[in-house]
Amino acid sequence: PTPTASSERLPLIDAVRGLALLGILWINFYNTVGLYPNEFPPGLERNTVYLEQFLGYGKFISLFSLLFGVGFALQLERLKTRLSEARAVSLYSRRLLILLVFGVLHYLFVWEGDVLHIYAAIGTVLVLVTRGGQNPDYRPYFVTGVGVFFLYTFSNVQLEFPQTPETEGYAEFVSARAQTLVPFLIGNIVLLYGKHLVDSGKITRPLEHLGYWRTTLGWALPVGLGINALHVFLLTRGDYTGYDLHSVIGFTLALAYLCGMVFFY
Repeated sequence: PTPTASSERLPLIDAVRGLALLGILWINFYNTVGLYPNEFPPGLERNTVYLEQFLGYGKFISLFSLLFGVGFALQLERLKTRLSEARAVSLYSRRLLILLVFGVLHYLFVWEGDVLHIYAAIGTVLVLVTRGGQNPDYRPYFVTGVGVFFLYTFSNVQLEFPQTPETEGYAEFVSARAQTLVPFLIGNIVLLYGKHLVDSGKITRPLEHLGYWRTTLGWALPVGLGINALHVFLLTRGDYTGYDLHSVIGFTLALAYLCGMVFFY
């Protein structure tokens, strides 16, 4: 028998979430201790870092961001089954506002790696582009995504963590964080794609969309491997350009990982 939407949805999405978190843990091992290729002589240790950059850097955080978009869409969908659309959107927007407040406070006063404020802000965009009915309009996703991509490409926004002032006080550190509060939003626009996957049924009813996943894997895998091979090649030449293109080098291979999980299930 053909599995129902609920029986397809939970194992796949939970498994992808587990893969994303495991990958993030792996990458954070490197980031926490500051392991970079130029700190090792040629050999096994440096090649291990290159492998981490090729398979991991930017991929699992992109996959996790996509899953936040999926989660937002599922929550809103469930609210609409119990409430009117206006009431559901109102309640959902209130949750996003609370999340944004906590995220901004956490980012400014505790830790510059916070992502809650990012997800709250882009979650607001998800609400704005929501289309109801059996045939939702996906043009807002495309237009918004392309617009943000070009904004990132041509504005020379530097997605860098603020440096801890060594000779200044806590207030100066908070000020340094505040200067990067908005630019970090751009690298997580992939949440839009996660909502599209739910609205279209591609991730909640994957058996009905196997053609889409085959096509996506067909271009995402070679493109992702090519981009990341170039990234690692540049690293061997001491060029760290790829670090400024975190979301670009990560998304295509993350999408290939997602396709692989779909076919595994």
